[in-house]
Amino acid sequence: QFQLDEPWDSPANKKLIAKMPPLYRSAASKHEVAEGKTNYLLPTGEGALFAGREGPKLTGVKDGTSNTLLVVEVADNAAVVWTKPEDLTYDAKRPAAGLGGLRKEGFNAAMADGSVRFLPLPQPDDQLRALFSPSGGEPVK
Repeated sequence: QFQLDEPWDSPANKKLIAKMPPLYRSAASKHEVAEGKTNYLLPTGEGALFAGREGPKLTGVKDGTSNTLLVVEVADNAAVVWTKPEDLTYDAKRPAAGLGGLRKEGFNAAMADGSVRFLPLPQPDDQLRALFSPSGGEPVK
């Protein structure tokens, strides 16, 4: 139903926002599914797995796919409309920005190997940077 040859917010595509599949919304979210906002985002930007316009290659994940974040659960205030081409902009100076807030002690994350983990917050910034980085050589504890 999504018109790929039109902008995400064209009149035809806007009709689909309210039809967001419920699994795109965290069970801990206060948003209504009808708002069409997803809590599951790709970390993008310098230092993250999705750092450029092209998708990553698994062979470039030198730190190991089980040690690299692929998708993170974000707070409601960082959630985006599920059809909008927007994700979580990773900031190495503030690696926890947007994370947490839905659950008392941390957030859910999918790793690049497909596994899902609950990651505690707060945790040291250097540890979070190591999880975001696909090939920085930092130890992950």
